[in-house]
Amino acid sequence: MERPDYYDPEAAAKPAPQLTRAQLKAMAPDAVVEADNLGQFAVLKSQGRDPIDAERRGERWATPTEIAEALQDAAADANRSKTEQRAQARAEGVDI
Repeated sequence: MERPDYYDPEAAAKPAPQLTRAQLKAMAPDAVVEADNLGQFAVLKSQGRDPIDAERRGERWATPTEIAEALQDAAADANRSKTEQRAQARAEGVDI
């Protein structure tokens, strides 16, 4: 059986809050089935470990690819801003 990748960048931006082993043990069978259908055991099933605090809150950490893309976007925005400021200064007669 293939294990789903919980950190898949194609996954929803806010996954279901994850439940721990202790919570699983305290749940009634119907509640376990319902929580599983909601995806609240994705970390337990795919990673084999209890979720970290961010996962318990339903947060997803950015992947290295997403972080790199965000940094590239920020650098491009900064470069574009500098270029616009230089053009504005030249239009106002300031020699740069």
